[in-house]
Amino acid sequence: MRKSTRIAPSHWANFLINGDSTGLSNEDKDQAIKFSRWLGGAIVYCSSFGFVKHHDATQFGALAAECEEYTALVPNKMLLRIIPRTAHYPPPESAGPDTTDRERVRELPNFDAEIFFKITGIDLR
Repeated sequence: MRKSTRIAPSHWANFLINGDSTGLSNEDKDQAIKFSRWLGGAIVYCSSFGFVKHHDATQFGALAAECEEYTALVPNKMLLRIIPRTAHYPPPESAGPDTTDRERVRELPNFDAEIFFKITGIDLR
């Protein structure tokens, strides 16, 4: 795993970290989903950054805003090849790796399914 840190609007924090879209417009929700997929991993932390005119989510249509610095844990390239793209946050209800993919991931050296579940929410146990 590696850490990736980027800047985006503060009002997305509850959705990006807890999955709660209460108070977000459909446009904000779509932009936040695009941002989280672009970031490439499970967002695990954020900290106040201040008002920013051109931030990392501007490319998805987000305007100048009070922002947070979001930190995500991104799987290494080998895991990204094995786990389907649909496994990224926020996952659809039916998404997830098939049985063959689960076995391939479990066979990786030093792979710990418990830690992986805590970080990504994807159950490979």
